[in-house]
Amino acid sequence: MFGKQKREMENVTVVTTKEQLKAAINRKDACIEIKGELAGKMKWMAKLSSKKIAIIITCLTTSAIVPAMTPAAGSAALVAAGMGAAEAASAISIIGILGAVVVVGIFKNYDVELKVGSNSLRLTANK
Repeated sequence: MFGKQKREMENVTVVTTKEQLKAAINRKDACIEIKGELAGKMKWMAKLSSKKIAIIITCLTTSAIVPAMTPAAGSAALVAAGMGAAEAASAISIIGILGAVVVVGIFKNYDVELKVGSNSLRLTANK
């Protein structure tokens, strides 16, 4: 029991920048912990329902939306698809920082968990 818990702790990749996060996702690391300012910007991800995640993936992978993903057009598309204005604004800002491909990769391949009481998020690979 204790050995398994320790093994899981050793496999956690801690990232603080978008470049480190992109590299960890490209390597398909099993568990990624995001800390610092980047985690603060991504906190909204942990609050999304599976329906809203599906909406974001659809908006980001639809060829008509991606070229027009300016903050105003992207926010309008996400709000029209059922997200709140604040969530849409947060989504557009993190998409601008990380890129649509990385955000879709996070939603398709990882479960997002907010660590309460700290400024960190944990991404755990879907099995």
